[in-house]
Amino acid sequence: VTALATHPSPLRALSGAADGVVRLWDLTTGTELAVLEGHSAPVRFIAFAPQGDYALSVDESGQWMLWNLTQGVKVRQRRPALDGTLSAVLWTSPPNIPAIGGESGGEKFPILGGTTAGDLLFADANLTMHRLRVTDEAITSITLDASGAAFIGSSSGEICVWAVLDLP
Repeated sequence: VTALATHPSPLRALSGAADGVVRLWDLTTGTELAVLEGHSAPVRFIAFAPQGDYALSVDESGQWMLWNLTQGVKVRQRRPALDGTLSAVLWTSPPNIPAIGGESGGEKFPILGGTTAGDLLFADANLTMHRLRVTDEAITSITLDASGAAFIGSSSGEICVWAVLDLP
């Protein structure tokens, strides 16, 4: 297992593996619910959509895949051109961020990523990327607070704060 994510309601987990396979698990019963195939490289990052019906997986070759977990199918895939390699991913939906994609009954799709080159990536449901250089160091972690501010940790120990609503 090379990547893990959990979702509280219903209690589920996603696992990504070195063989490129993503699996959806019911944590209450331990049952494997779906096997999602499509990556040709080890899965390094995985995240649930806030409502738990979609997932994002990213492999070490840079391929991003968006999955519909209800249907067990790949919806989209992209290989965005990046400076550096992907080093962090976060999919969140704070209440004050407007919907930027049109899926799942108007669910919001803000996906944030960070690269080893210091770029903050902002992706929508179509996996269209916007990037903003926020540091000269590798981004190591990302989290959002309830107001939509992104806190970005870097390899230098620096923490940058950006208002997600101000992103391009």
